[in-house]
Amino acid sequence: MNYLFDISIFVLLAMTIVFCWRLNGKLLELKRSRNDISKLVRVFDESIIRTSQSISELKEASAKASEELRKSCYKTHELINEISFATDTSSRILRDLEEAISKAGSLKREVNFSNEEKRRKHASNNSKKHAQKKPMVI
Repeated sequence: MNYLFDISIFVLLAMTIVFCWRLNGKLLELKRSRNDISKLVRVFDESIIRTSQSISELKEASAKASEELRKSCYKTHELINEISFATDTSSRILRDLEEAISKAGSLKREVNFSNEEKRRKHASNNSKKHAQKKPMVI
């Protein structure tokens, strides 16, 4: 019976050693995984820091671009107002010129009409003078 007890303790001891050996392998694997996970966490942390810096830089760039865009819009509105003013002024000048040309055309017609009347009167006076002259009899 002693042998049976010794053999059973030996078997249990052998199983315990095998179990401990397998457990040791799993713990080593977990330790290696922890190192890998630690590296991954460090890389992830560095990525988060770089991303945070990039976001800050993007915010600054966005603020600058927004300010430049606002200034450009303001200048654009000023130019639109100036162009509108110039267009209104040129339209007014064009209208005044058209009126002046129209008046000048009317005056020219009146002057031509007056000159025509003067020529007719002069021609009729000349024809009357010629008609009143009696031919000389010799």
